[in-house]
Amino acid sequence: MKLYIPVVGDTLVLAKDWQLDMLNEYRNEKFLAMATGKSETELNEERWAMWPKTKSPVFYPITIPKGTKLRVERVYIRAGSSSEFNSLTFSTPLLKVNKRVLRFWAKLDDVHQAEWKERHES
Repeated sequence: MKLYIPVVGDTLVLAKDWQLDMLNEYRNEKFLAMATGKSETELNEERWAMWPKTKSPVFYPITIPKGTKLRVERVYIRAGSSSEFNSLTFSTPLLKVNKRVLRFWAKLDDVHQAEWKERHES
């Protein structure tokens, strides 16, 4: 097994469709709006309606298609008990809203499930 830790600016290409449960969180809101067809307002209202009742976050099953190029925008890894916050933030030039590239983040455990076919180092 080879270990590869991407750095900010690296571009990764998906070898297979990537299925993940994306957290309905404000940093994923624009991406989720595009992926689900819901408005950002609907997503925000849904998130806040669920939280007081269940204290559980809201996730959406998302599939990102094979061949999608994802650029690493942020790598966040912490030691110790906060490891559930480990994540990578991606952008893709294929997804734009008002000429702005959409970003989303995924938990490191979800990133590990993706299959990548190539990478372009920054």
